[in-house]
Amino acid sequence: MHNVIQSFASRQLGPLLVRGIAKGANTSIESAFVIEAALSILVAVATVGYLLIRSGVGWVILLPVSLIAFWANLFNGLVLPDLLYAALTAIFLVLLWKQQYAVASLLLLPMQVCREATILLLFCFLIAGCRRFRFVHAGVAFLATYTGMRIVKVLAGSAGVNQEHLSPILYMAGKIPWNFSKNLLGFPLWNNLNKPCEIPVWQTAIHIGGLRSVGVCSFSPAIPMWTLSMALATFGLFPLLLIYIWRQNRLRFQGQSILARFCLVYGVASFLLAPMLGASVPRLFSYSWPLFLVLVPILAQQYLRMKAGILFALLAIHIVLGWLTIINHSKRLDPARELAMFCVCVFGYAAAWLLLSRASKSGAVEPCNPVDERRTSLSS
Repeated sequence: MHNVIQSFASRQLGPLLVRGIAKGANTSIESAFVIEAALSILVAVATVGYLLIRSGVGWVILLPVSLIAFWANLFNGLVLPDLLYAALTAIFLVLLWKQQYAVASLLLLPMQVCREATILLLFCFLIAGCRRFRFVHAGVAFLATYTGMRIVKVLAGSAGVNQEHLSPILYMAGKIPWNFSKNLLGFPLWNNLNKPCEIPVWQTAIHIGGLRSVGVCSFSPAIPMWTLSMALATFGLFPLLLIYIWRQNRLRFQGQSILARFCLVYGVASFLLAPMLGASVPRLFSYSWPLFLVLVPILAQQYLRMKAGILFALLAIHIVLGWLTIINHSKRLDPARELAMFCVCVFGYAAAWLLLSRASKSGAVEPCNPVDERRTSLSS
């Protein structure tokens, strides 16, 4: 453990399960990771599918959920905590759908041991359930998360500090402007321990932790174009569909279930924070999947009717955009390629919006009344 630095040392549950699988199945650590990943992806897919089907979502909506590259990207990172965390999050959503808030609150304990960002999930859960569930549920959620934090602290007690040798608070405070400047503004920041460029265009001395100098690298337009492309492509046309449904139906979430409110709050927060949390932007955007792979399909099933021609045209654009995250997954960013990918995303969104707008005027796409509220997870 002393060879592992933070924040990686805080992700304890996955490695512990892998160690248990390796010993129980008498297999290698590598094989145990594959077994854990296979079980996690099966749980995640089956649980999300169960939730959508029980909420009245038909095959017309299930198809675009199934055919995007999100699932392949998720499995591709099988040594990361994301896959196991997705399975736990899917179970958490089902518990919200069944209104088992006490059990859902207890589930935050293993989720916190799995990934430190469960704190964000906790606050989104409390916001979604504000004035909806009992005070005891909030208390259990806080206690479960805190207990998970204490367990992680014990297990990772001998772990090393972060690369910059900063306190956790300073590290997180510096992480946001560091990634925001790089991923959204195109100006990578530089320090004596982390050098995205050889010679910064500006630098100054500083003495905090292991940092002795900080600076700014020259402008790189490929980085923000790549970030925006990943934002548009990770979930295909689902972000556009959410905006379209919102504009057409003026949805009011005040009267919706805790599940719907949680998916909205957690999904929007995860999506907006993604470029500010790290360098692996596609993986970070993927954390908002409860919004785009659960809530949006349910809303689409409830509030839209589409004719076959429009549906297949949108599905084709959706699949192309959704798989750009695989095609454009390179460690070296080329400005010409990133510009081309960004233009493809913008053109795809513009074409889809034009199709929806024209079809709506001609009656090919019509808002419809919600399905039976007794069957849907959005009923309050």
